[in-house]
Amino acid sequence: MNRKFAVIGLHGRGQSVTSIRQLITMIGISDIEIIVPEATGGTWYPRSFLAPLSENEPHLSNALATIETARAHFLGEGYQRSQIVLVGFSQGAALACEFVGRSKNACVGGVVAWHGGRIGPPTIAWPEADGLYGVQVLLTGGDVDPFVPADRTRATVAHLQKRGATVASRIEDRPHAVDQKDLQLARDLLVSVDAHRQLDARSLLLS
Repeated sequence: MNRKFAVIGLHGRGQSVTSIRQLITMIGISDIEIIVPEATGGTWYPRSFLAPLSENEPHLSNALATIETARAHFLGEGYQRSQIVLVGFSQGAALACEFVGRSKNACVGGVVAWHGGRIGPPTIAWPEADGLYGVQVLLTGGDVDPFVPADRTRATVAHLQKRGATVASRIEDRPHAVDQKDLQLARDLLVSVDAHRQLDARSLLLS
């Protein structure tokens, strides 16, 4: 029987699948099914996420395809798109943002991106067509994060909001790590995703 949430966990550069699985568990939400893909050599793509896109290929495309494979698995198991949530840290967070950003529709119900942002050089211009209505996103970062500039996190927040996503953010003077407040914000997002899913289901029954 399907659980409330189908979670795809995306670990950071040089980290293990165990690390992101532990963080997902620490969010404190029960009734979830988790898939945690593993990047070859612990790295989803070789260069900085701010490098020209071509310098991270074909690794970046392969990583995005890995997410789609996990998503397709959950859909095949009977989960609705609104039940699927991407949870990533650092490089995994950037990958989650990029996956949703490249989508033309609400491909998942939610995204938790701890210390991440969309991928590409500072001059990149992301298409801003609508299509992400119904997707709830949490983006966190640090004002002096050595790996993820706060400006990129803020730009991603603005970009996804323009696309129609509901975005919550936390950007403060803090280290490149997940703390208790991040976990609480992730918990709040999952509760909200489930509430909206149930509301949509009731609306369909009454229509």
